[in-house]
Amino acid sequence: MAILLSLFMIYMIGTQTLGVDVGLGPGLSLKNGILYLLAALIMARFAVKQDFRLQLGGIFASFLFLMFYALVSVAVIIFVVQYPAYKLLNALMQFKQLLFDFLAFFFVYFYGLKTRKEALAVLNAMLLIVVFVNVVSALDGVGVINLATINPGETDDRVQGIIGEHNQYGAYIALFIPPLLAAVAASRGMTRAFWIAGSLASFAVLLMT
Repeated sequence: MAILLSLFMIYMIGTQTLGVDVGLGPGLSLKNGILYLLAALIMARFAVKQDFRLQLGGIFASFLFLMFYALVSVAVIIFVVQYPAYKLLNALMQFKQLLFDFLAFFFVYFYGLKTRKEALAVLNAMLLIVVFVNVVSALDGVGVINLATINPGETDDRVQGIIGEHNQYGAYIALFIPPLLAAVAASRGMTRAFWIAGSLASFAVLLMT
């Protein structure tokens, strides 16, 4: 499962970086299909082994409350307020993308990893992806390549990366600086040199956001 989750991250970041995504229908992409398939595999594993145990129930309860609140809001707008320009389909797509999909991501990556070894494997894969994305953003920032990670409408040429917004991309990089430094401390030899270079590259891109 750790390999599947790592490959899924690589696919998501890769398509986001290149600006390519395969649509399967309205509000449904190949990314969604893979996510739901992974969730189904995890639920099937729980059904076979019968070892499901609810953990961090507060997070699931919070998501369920938000979903309930959102659906009640939609019902009030449609049947009580009756906004003429309100589009139910758009509202349901927003519901799926901003609530259901986020809960599915949490479920897959929280329950899909069972051991410390699996969690560290996925973390290392994530850090590799982060370093790759930051290097690509740096190359784009200095004009070596052009993947539109700099907003052409900005006069200060701040790098916005795969997130699409300068400050949010800076927060995204800052989130991974501590684990990158932890990887430096935990590794030796050429592996440590790689993580040092990745950390320096990430910090350089952080200054460009």
